[in-house]
Amino acid sequence: MEKTNHVEPSESLTDNLTHDVVDSIITGIAATLLVNYMFSKSPSFKNVLSKNTLIDGMKHGAAIATYRRIGRPALNQVMNRTPGLSDMMKL
Repeated sequence: MEKTNHVEPSESLTDNLTHDVVDSIITGIAATLLVNYMFSKSPSFKNVLSKNTLIDGMKHGAAIATYRRIGRPALNQVMNRTPGLSDMMKL
């Protein structure tokens, strides 16, 4: 397999950390709202749009940002340095 020179967001010199974190938080809030609206017993905007739901969404967004910034580059480095795993898959 051929090696690719894919640059991770955390390794780039033209990195926009603020945009990445805000994007992750918005993604987390949107995913939390969608799941709560789809699977709640009484799906109304009043029940779904609560302070606790928004805080949970921000926590999920922070977890997404942490994975994008730290987890994925770390896992790719481990896989690149381990013989046999570098050709298996890329995250």
